[in-house]
Amino acid sequence: MTNQIALEEGNFLALNDSNLLFNLELFGPTYFESLRHEAHAKELRIPTVSELSCLAEYSFENPDKRAAKLIKNFFGYGLTGDTGISYGEEGLFFQDNPCVVTVDHDKFGFSGLILMDEKTLESRLGSDEREGVVFSDDRKIRFVPYGFKVGKQNLSQLSKNPAAIGLFGGQENAERISKFYGQFNSKVYFLVSRQPLNWELGEKCIGVISELVPSSVRNEMRIGGSGAYCPNRHSVRVKGLN
Repeated sequence: MTNQIALEEGNFLALNDSNLLFNLELFGPTYFESLRHEAHAKELRIPTVSELSCLAEYSFENPDKRAAKLIKNFFGYGLTGDTGISYGEEGLFFQDNPCVVTVDHDKFGFSGLILMDEKTLESRLGSDEREGVVFSDDRKIRFVPYGFKVGKQNLSQLSKNPAAIGLFGGQENAERISKFYGQFNSKVYFLVSRQPLNWELGEKCIGVISELVPSSVRNEMRIGGSGAYCPNRHSVRVKGLN
């Protein structure tokens, strides 16, 4: 078992190995920047997508616990992590805890926009390249060239998919997500927008979803990163353990 459990009491779950304390109260749905603001107001934050993979692994290994019941139902809510996605000319950039700037709600229909400048992100990439992913020195920024597999795939393919590894912050985390989905005995869809600039439809989202979810609702039900303008997002709250 990867995470040794300190407690799971009430709404709280501590994962010692990941040094995280989760508040398991699901909140939303709303826009990304509203989720982030509400979490910060309670002196907590939204977990990154890689941190959500730790929660998913725990739920798989402890099916009798409250966290398992929440995370097993997350694909009905569109559980969002604090990881932004930018469609570059040559590939995808992923950034944990990206900058969000305030915009005119009347003009755009939302109040905040994730700011991810391709040249700035590229300048922060380091020399660490593995499994088709280039990492920054602190691993908070990842770059994956286009050409990765999208759509339906088996769990082995997902765990080795460079874009999934980039999204979840490393192959170990992609394997955690694959193991989590393995309990449903189904293939998964790795969803990537074909129209990344369609703000109205929130098409800049990216994530993983079981094939058991009907295609009519598949686009809204996933675990993954999100653009600030994507509506109907839910999340949980987290803080680091000292």
